[in-house]
Amino acid sequence: MAAPLVITYHYQLPDGSTWSFPVDVNRTVPATPEREEGFPAWTRLEFHRCPGCPLADSCTHCPTALDLAPLFERFAHMPSIARLKVRVEAPERTILADTDAQMGIKTLMGLVMASSSCPVLQRLRSQALFHLPFASLEETLYRTVGDYLIKQYFVLKDGGTPDFALAGLDTLYRQLADLNIHFYKRIQEACSKDANINAIVVMRSMSDIVSMSLDERLQPLREAMQH
Repeated sequence: MAAPLVITYHYQLPDGSTWSFPVDVNRTVPATPEREEGFPAWTRLEFHRCPGCPLADSCTHCPTALDLAPLFERFAHMPSIARLKVRVEAPERTILADTDAQMGIKTLMGLVMASSSCPVLQRLRSQALFHLPFASLEETLYRTVGDYLIKQYFVLKDGGTPDFALAGLDTLYRQLADLNIHFYKRIQEACSKDANINAIVVMRSMSDIVSMSLDERLQPLREAMQH
């Protein structure tokens, strides 16, 4: 079992109260402990289950939804434009941000999802190990493509056929875009305000962007790296 790697998000809310959410990136079970009152209906696997979900015969609840339940519940009644002060503590560094709620939630949501027990999202676990809070689109593309190419290098070293054309990356992000659509429907059930909802919309938009023409999206990075 891998040693715990904990990244903690600390929020100062508009009313001055604080709330913290630690994430063990190396966890092997849902981060949310069992509760006597159980979990909300929107966490059940069959509630807007993703097509082709590989857990259909083995789980009653979506593990990613269980992980995110405390986050969604805490911010269920917050508008996306509310201002938050966020402190992210990782073993190597501490990052501070003064941002709106949708962005403050989105970056934690991405970390939780990428380190969850969902077999589709687990393909992003290596990115979670090198989590970069509040990454720009350009930074996200750089990390995403770099992560994928490192994996292809190891495929080559192991005697396999690497995918340096990034075809598999395109397929993965189309799957993620579809997953985000169904997760959006879960969040709509869980929230009365739009902070959580807009956070997943931003994530979905970034997945859509990555799944578009990579040649076009990577061109600005190519130009920057040739200087």
